[in-house]
Amino acid sequence: TMVAAVVLPFFSPSGWFDTWPGWGLYAPSAQRVTLLVHRRAMHDFPDAARPYIDQPADADGPWLRVRLDRWALDALDAPIYPQNRFQIGAAEAVLARYAPGHRARVVRFDRADRWTGERVSTVFTSIAQLQAARSEYFFNARPRRRQFAPPVVQR
Repeated sequence: TMVAAVVLPFFSPSGWFDTWPGWGLYAPSAQRVTLLVHRRAMHDFPDAARPYIDQPADADGPWLRVRLDRWALDALDAPIYPQNRFQIGAAEAVLARYAPGHRARVVRFDRADRWTGERVSTVFTSIAQLQAARSEYFFNARPRRRQFAPPVVQR
Protein backbone atom coordinates (compact mmCIF):
# COMPACT_ATOMS: atom_id res chain seq x y z
CA THR A 1 0.00 0.00 0.00
CA MET A 2 2.92 2.34 0.59
CA VAL A 3 4.03 1.94 -3.03
CA ALA A 4 0.46 2.64 -4.25
CA ALA A 5 0.27 5.80 -2.12
CA VAL A 6 3.49 7.06 -3.71
CA VAL A 7 3.01 5.90 -7.31
CA LEU A 8 -0.73 6.30 -8.03
CA PRO A 9 -0.86 10.10 -7.61
CA PHE A 10 1.49 10.42 -10.59
CA PHE A 11 -1.36 9.09 -12.75
CA SER A 12 -3.71 11.91 -11.69
CA PRO A 13 -2.75 14.36 -14.50
CA SER A 14 -3.51 11.68 -17.10
CA GLY A 15 -6.95 10.98 -15.63
CA TRP A 16 -6.08 7.45 -14.52
CA PHE A 17 -6.25 8.40 -10.84
CA ASP A 18 -8.58 10.77 -9.02
CA THR A 19 -7.59 14.31 -8.11
CA TRP A 20 -8.43 14.12 -4.42
CA PRO A 21 -6.33 11.10 -3.41
CA GLY A 22 -3.74 12.29 -5.96
CA TRP A 23 -2.98 15.31 -3.73
CA GLY A 24 -4.54 17.78 -6.17
CA LEU A 25 -7.75 18.73 -4.37
CA TYR A 26 -7.13 22.47 -4.56
CA ALA A 27 -5.38 22.41 -7.93
CA PRO A 28 -6.93 24.94 -10.33
CA SER A 29 -6.73 22.36 -13.12
CA ALA A 30 -9.29 20.01 -11.51
CA GLN A 31 -12.40 18.87 -13.34
CA ARG A 32 -15.74 20.44 -12.55
CA VAL A 33 -19.37 20.49 -13.55
CA THR A 34 -21.69 23.48 -13.64
CA LEU A 35 -25.45 23.04 -13.37
CA LEU A 36 -27.46 25.85 -14.94
CA VAL A 37 -31.23 26.26 -14.71
CA HIS A 38 -33.35 28.69 -16.63
CA ARG A 39 -34.73 31.62 -14.68
CA ARG A 40 -38.27 30.27 -15.20
CA ALA A 41 -37.30 26.93 -13.63
CA MET A 42 -36.26 28.50 -10.33
CA HIS A 43 -39.81 28.02 -9.03
CA ASP A 44 -39.45 24.24 -9.52
CA PHE A 45 -36.99 24.22 -6.63
CA PRO A 46 -38.14 24.29 -2.99
CA ASP A 47 -37.34 27.28 -0.82
CA ALA A 48 -34.60 25.29 0.96
CA ALA A 49 -32.69 24.85 -2.34
CA ARG A 50 -32.99 28.44 -3.55
CA PRO A 51 -30.02 29.78 -1.55
CA TYR A 52 -27.84 27.57 -3.76
CA ILE A 53 -29.06 29.23 -6.96
CA ASP A 54 -26.93 32.24 -7.90
CA GLN A 55 -28.27 35.26 -9.68
CA PRO A 56 -26.24 36.06 -12.81
CA ALA A 57 -24.07 39.15 -13.00
CA ASP A 58 -26.15 40.14 -16.03
CA ALA A 59 -29.63 40.83 -14.63
CA ASP A 60 -31.17 39.93 -17.99
CA GLY A 61 -29.31 36.62 -18.29
CA PRO A 62 -31.66 33.64 -18.49
CA TRP A 63 -29.35 31.04 -16.89
CA LEU A 64 -28.81 30.73 -13.14
CA ARG A 65 -26.04 28.60 -11.66
CA VAL A 66 -26.89 25.98 -9.05
CA ARG A 67 -23.98 25.86 -6.60
CA LEU A 68 -23.58 22.11 -6.20
CA ASP A 69 -20.33 22.73 -4.30
CA ARG A 70 -21.98 24.83 -1.59
CA TRP A 71 -25.00 22.56 -1.45
CA ALA A 72 -22.78 19.50 -0.88
CA LEU A 73 -20.73 21.33 1.74
CA ASP A 74 -23.84 22.35 3.69
CA ALA A 75 -25.60 18.99 3.32
CA LEU A 76 -22.63 16.71 3.96
CA ASP A 77 -20.12 18.88 5.82
CA ALA A 78 -17.61 17.94 3.13
CA PRO A 79 -16.59 19.48 -0.19
CA ILE A 80 -18.03 17.98 -3.34
CA TYR A 81 -15.80 15.26 -4.79
CA PRO A 82 -13.69 16.93 -7.52
CA GLN A 83 -14.30 14.46 -10.35
CA ASN A 84 -16.65 14.91 -13.27
CA ARG A 85 -18.18 11.47 -12.87
CA PHE A 86 -19.34 12.30 -9.36
CA GLN A 87 -20.52 15.81 -10.15
CA ILE A 88 -22.47 14.62 -13.22
CA GLY A 89 -24.25 12.17 -10.92
CA ALA A 90 -25.02 14.95 -8.44
CA ALA A 91 -26.37 17.21 -11.21
CA GLU A 92 -28.46 14.35 -12.57
CA ALA A 93 -29.91 13.72 -9.09
CA VAL A 94 -30.92 17.37 -8.76
CA LEU A 95 -32.50 17.42 -12.22
CA ALA A 96 -34.37 14.15 -11.64
CA ARG A 97 -35.69 15.31 -8.27
CA TYR A 98 -36.78 18.83 -9.21
CA ALA A 99 -37.53 18.12 -12.89
CA PRO A 100 -36.92 21.48 -14.55
CA GLY A 101 -37.11 19.55 -17.85
CA HIS A 102 -35.61 21.25 -20.87
CA ARG A 103 -34.91 24.31 -18.76
CA ALA A 104 -31.56 23.06 -17.50
CA ARG A 105 -28.02 22.61 -18.78
CA VAL A 106 -25.07 20.77 -17.35
CA VAL A 107 -21.64 21.92 -18.49
CA ARG A 108 -18.77 19.49 -17.95
CA PHE A 109 -15.32 21.08 -17.84
CA ASP A 110 -12.50 18.60 -18.30
CA ARG A 111 -9.14 18.95 -16.61
CA ALA A 112 -7.25 22.06 -17.70
CA ASP A 113 -4.30 21.47 -19.98
CA ARG A 114 -1.12 21.50 -17.95
CA TRP A 115 0.73 23.86 -20.31
CA THR A 116 -1.97 26.13 -21.79
CA GLY A 117 -4.64 26.09 -19.09
CA GLU A 118 -7.32 25.53 -21.74
CA ARG A 119 -10.28 23.28 -20.97
CA VAL A 120 -12.61 21.25 -23.12
CA SER A 121 -16.26 21.66 -22.17
CA THR A 122 -19.35 19.68 -23.09
CA VAL A 123 -22.95 20.85 -22.64
CA PHE A 124 -25.70 18.37 -21.76
CA THR A 125 -29.33 19.43 -22.05
CA SER A 126 -31.21 16.33 -20.88
CA ILE A 127 -31.07 13.56 -18.32
CA ALA A 128 -30.70 11.08 -21.19
CA GLN A 129 -27.48 12.82 -22.27
CA LEU A 130 -26.17 12.74 -18.69
CA GLN A 131 -26.95 9.04 -18.44
CA ALA A 132 -25.06 8.45 -21.68
CA ALA A 133 -22.12 10.50 -20.34
CA ARG A 134 -21.97 8.26 -17.25
CA SER A 135 -20.93 5.35 -19.45
CA GLU A 136 -17.70 7.20 -20.35
CA TYR A 137 -16.33 6.58 -16.87
CA PHE A 138 -14.74 3.40 -15.57
CA PHE A 139 -16.16 3.98 -12.09
CA ASN A 140 -19.85 4.49 -11.50
CA ALA A 141 -21.21 8.03 -11.82
CA ARG A 142 -24.73 7.25 -10.63
CA PRO A 143 -25.77 8.65 -7.24
CA ARG A 144 -26.48 5.95 -4.69
CA ARG A 145 -29.08 7.77 -2.63
CA ARG A 146 -32.18 5.65 -2.06
CA GLN A 147 -34.64 8.41 -2.92
CA PHE A 148 -32.96 9.05 -6.28
CA ALA A 149 -34.57 7.01 -9.03
CA PRO A 150 -33.85 8.48 -12.45
CA PRO A 151 -36.30 7.76 -15.24
CA VAL A 152 -35.39 4.88 -17.49
CA VAL A 153 -34.17 6.06 -20.86
CA GLN A 154 -35.53 4.06 -23.79
CA ARG A 155 -33.05 3.53 -26.59
